Amino acid sequence: MMRMVIHSQIRVKRIIYLIGQVIFLNIMFVLSSKITCPFKKLFHIPCPFCGMTRSFLSLLNLNFNMVIYYNILFLPFMFLFFMLDLIFVYEIVNNRAIITKISSRIDFCDVSIILIILFVLSILVGILHGI
Repeated sequence: MMRMVIHSQIRVKRIIYLIGQVIFLNIMFVLSSKITCPFKKLFHIPCPFCGMTRSFLSLLNLNFNMVIYYNILFLPFMFLFFMLDLIFVYEIVNNRAIITKISSRIDFCDVSIILIILFVLSILVGILHGI
């Protein structure tokens, strides 16, 4: 089986992504009590992502009931980010490309269907948060 070596520019982008994610999470943690949702402030209704920060803080406090209560979409998003982080770390450490192998097998229709499902779920959660 042919080993696909990760290109150096892609490797740098993966490292920058991981560093950026750590910086973003730290900023979010520090500013979590000071920022408000611009969508909610503008339209006076909660957006589908309202509660994500509170869910994240509840996860840090190991309060799993509140994670789900604030926004149930937090769990699939965190799972996706966690899996992507693991793949990127694996690629960087082992100098092997995984994402290109996966992306060559995924059809555009599959991605479109997944995005439509996530969009509909986001809308439903936003509606339920408004109730």
